[in-house]
Amino acid sequence: MRRERLPGDRFIWRALRPILRRPFMKRYNLHAVNAEKLPDPPFLLVGNHAYFIDAALIEAFVKYPIVWAVAAGNFKLPLAASILKAAGAIEKRKGV
Repeated sequence: MRRERLPGDRFIWRALRPILRRPFMKRYNLHAVNAEKLPDPPFLLVGNHAYFIDAALIEAFVKYPIVWAVAAGNFKLPLAASILKAAGAIEKRKGV
């Protein structure tokens, strides 16, 4: 039986989540607070982007598949565009 895939449920994130999580937790003594209070999908989670590593931290601690909205300029960089498309990211444009 084939399981239903949700948007953002990509192999790359399922593979990277445990790899991302352990080093951050150990090095910076991080832990999720109130993670059990997240609603069942779909929901909108907005990060403030205070630090470049925010996306990795959110991905490491949120147990649901995530679809990222990424600035359109990142899709103009060939390597970044390939990675973002493989991850299922959505192009975000200012003023649209």
